[in-house]
Amino acid sequence: MNKFSRFKGIMITLSLFSLFYPVIPVGAAVPSELFSSASVIQNVYQNDSDTFSVLKQVYGQQGVISALNEQTKQVIGEMVKNRSQNTKVYQMSDGSYKAVISLESQHFEDENGNWQDIKTDLVDESELTELKTPVSKDAVNEVKQLVKQNNAKKMASAVRNNSFYRALKVPFNTAIPKKFGQGYTISKGSDYIKFIPVGASNVTGSVYEKGLLYKDAWKQTDVKLDIRPNGVKETIILNNSSAPHKFVFEVNGNLDENLNIGSMKLLPAWLIDANGVYRGVQQVVKREGSRTYLEMVPDLDGLAYPVKIDPTVITLQPNAAAGKDAQVYVNYFHNPNFADENRGGADLLAVKGEGTNQGESRTLIQFDLSSIPQNAIVTKATMYLKQFESWYPYNRSYTTMVHRITEPWDEYAVTWNRQPNHDGNYIYQNVSHSSDMWQNWDITEYAKNWVTGAYPNYGMKILGREGVSSNGIPHLLFWSSDHTDATAVPKLVISFDGPPTAPLVTSPNGGEIWDGASTIFWNPSNDADTTQSNMQYQIQFSRDGGASWRDLVALTNKGAVSYSYDFSSEPDTTNALIRIRAYDGKLYGDWDQSNASFTIMHNHAPYAPYNLSPGTGNPAAAQLVGTTTPALNWTFSDPDAGNSQSAYQVLIKDASGNGLVYDSGWINASSSFFTVPAGRLNRGGIYGWQVLVKDNKGAVSPNSALSFMKINNLPTLVISSYTDGQQLAENTLKFTWTYADADGQAQAAYQILGSQDNWASVAYNSGSINGNATNFTTPPLASGTWSFKILVSDGVEWSTAVQRNNLKLPNTFEPNDSSATAFPIQYDQMYSSLISSATDEDYYKYTAVTSGVDRFTMSLTPDLDYDAYIYDSKMKLIAAGIRIKGSNENVLFDVAAGESYYIRIIGVGGSFNTTTPYAFKVSRLSMQYHTDYQYDASGNITNKKTVNDK
Repeated sequence: MNKFSRFKGIMITLSLFSLFYPVIPVGAAVPSELFSSASVIQNVYQNDSDTFSVLKQVYGQQGVISALNEQTKQVIGEMVKNRSQNTKVYQMSDGSYKAVISLESQHFEDENGNWQDIKTDLVDESELTELKTPVSKDAVNEVKQLVKQNNAKKMASAVRNNSFYRALKVPFNTAIPKKFGQGYTISKGSDYIKFIPVGASNVTGSVYEKGLLYKDAWKQTDVKLDIRPNGVKETIILNNSSAPHKFVFEVNGNLDENLNIGSMKLLPAWLIDANGVYRGVQQVVKREGSRTYLEMVPDLDGLAYPVKIDPTVITLQPNAAAGKDAQVYVNYFHNPNFADENRGGADLLAVKGEGTNQGESRTLIQFDLSSIPQNAIVTKATMYLKQFESWYPYNRSYTTMVHRITEPWDEYAVTWNRQPNHDGNYIYQNVSHSSDMWQNWDITEYAKNWVTGAYPNYGMKILGREGVSSNGIPHLLFWSSDHTDATAVPKLVISFDGPPTAPLVTSPNGGEIWDGASTIFWNPSNDADTTQSNMQYQIQFSRDGGASWRDLVALTNKGAVSYSYDFSSEPDTTNALIRIRAYDGKLYGDWDQSNASFTIMHNHAPYAPYNLSPGTGNPAAAQLVGTTTPALNWTFSDPDAGNSQSAYQVLIKDASGNGLVYDSGWINASSSFFTVPAGRLNRGGIYGWQVLVKDNKGAVSPNSALSFMKINNLPTLVISSYTDGQQLAENTLKFTWTYADADGQAQAAYQILGSQDNWASVAYNSGSINGNATNFTTPPLASGTWSFKILVSDGVEWSTAVQRNNLKLPNTFEPNDSSATAFPIQYDQMYSSLISSATDEDYYKYTAVTSGVDRFTMSLTPDLDYDAYIYDSKMKLIAAGIRIKGSNENVLFDVAAGESYYIRIIGVGGSFNTTTPYAFKVSRLSMQYHTDYQYDASGNITNKKTVNDK
């Protein structure tokens, strides 16, 4: 197979926008509050459902993953506040750091100025109704307006079809159309541009992963729009020779002849055919009156289809220090023009030694190191390039030479003839044959000198050593920063040491009230060269909110994580702060201080608790309580602002208020409620209770006043109708009972329950019925053996259930041979009867409780041949169960609340049986669904399936 047969068409580069991002440097010592002690996965992907490890997301290869996690030290968290546009910094378990620097943007800036992880997912703007996560500052105002509009009124279908998709978590604002003819936009700050295709079909795009595909946008031409971390990539795919030979876009925006739009840039266009032939594509800006057009005219002569014009990219322009990469060629396929062609926008980097046949290629690459502190000690720096393909004999390695570039260069202007000079020394590295894997180079010496400023960072130039030989064409290809897969772009991992990290002050940390001897606590610092047991700390105190500081101790004992100090002599203040920094014997780290002010003041005992509930102050009018384990509540109050309850003690006494019934003892808790344990209180008893509390300084309050309560007696009943095991003559039951209550409370409600399966389920439930009636008549119930429970309520509690068991109800459904004599039935009861003659028909009726779908099921033995028909209240047939002989019926039908429905059961062709019954039941349909999602290796949803669990 040809090495480029994977391509489906020709690619053109349209544009690439870039801004100058401020880089947040890592300080000399990074305070520990800037990173999470949770796993890196939680730190980076804390709002997502991704189950892949962070390192796998970033690198995609185990070899690069191990560059961070080592046998003796592992990542403990990302230094979130030290992110930059292209860099993530991680703290290792030994106190050192590793920075992962990518040539692709890793973060966008939200409206609050925080760096957030880039996600190139598309969102349908017509479905935006709320913002739950941070959004790019470039898109937030427009997105908020869309949310407001969508919530104000539902977007019409026609409008939705012509709306746009949005990328909310990228460092620019863009609108990708659902219909190609609308054109797409990208903006950054005040810079804006829109591309509207001329002569194209207004086809609807289909969403895939990070973009849209528009089939047949022009004749025999497809177009893809992809969202990338640095911009929008447009790929034009010419499928055969019937495709156009020129493509025109009307441009809205300030596009100049150099293809710049303020801070954004349109990259040079190029194409590649099915045989791997590269060519530049001419892009011409034309003005016609007030209108501006961009024309792309590819030279298609002699090319093999399909051809891709790629990457047509609009991107954010990097500043002079930002990372960049490019390849330069000379005499490629004997074409001398390649020496003056810029390949800064290509998605591949090439390294090829000098030869007489296929020419020579070199790769230029520069990483932004501004996030590494100047005083950092670089211990290792490894550059990773992901290999696309290699052209040379498979049984040998290929030698590369990495030189330091000594002068500035422009990614979008550099060519072979205009390449920067490089130092004569180089790093020698053999690269083994492989495909689709990471290759790495140790560039520690270069990184050390760049970080310290020994010489300026202009990047590196990678040269190939071998030329053409009889064994093949040595040629290495790697993915560049312009590749659509952000996980495959070049990366640099730098390990470095610095001063000790800041400790974490844990107490006092804001809001505390201290008086007298108190203990200051902190979490220890980490340092690559000093163990925690040898670390010392300087502790300072401020009583004026940080305006002035003085030492409490110049240096603690080694390994200390707490320090006791007597604040008795300190004047009262509400603006006290503590700050602490670590000392490793050579350097001080950064300070960490209390998150907020704490208070120094003398403490007073809490007031007696009040608002006691339940209860009254009079035992003769004690509050009735419906449980033997009541929850007791009170309110805590303290004269000292900021004090809180730290413990409580509950005392329960008899009706006289003197005899102690129960003592909870001191319970250390801030909660102002207590549940009395079981077995302590008796029904009908009167009790007085009180509580005393401690504040967070240990001071004890006076006892509260006594609060009296009476434990309710449960009501009782005696059933006066029927006897256990009685055979009844009818299916309608009339229950009677007598009610009694020791507290003299009248019956407030009652409830009757029935079961046909020994209470495995409830087949009949009257529900709670308010009133003092002592009799109740059930509706007609299904035949068979039933057990019943009756409960009564005194308005406070329900009684214990009293039962009538094994009542036998007959089959008294007959006569029910017509709708007029239909037997009334209930939901979820199994009814059983006979078709006793060739002319016998059985009718049943019921009333739908709620609108929806009901289910009729009928069980038949193999010898029964019966059908069932469902009618509405006007006897209009709405459903039927007419399966073959001996088959059970399962019929679904729509019902409306309050409407009556009839069920007619007949023997087919006069079929009947005087001894074998049929059985049926009507129930409400309950459907439960769940959705299973499938993801690819990057965490993107690739498929979903929703199934009914019932």
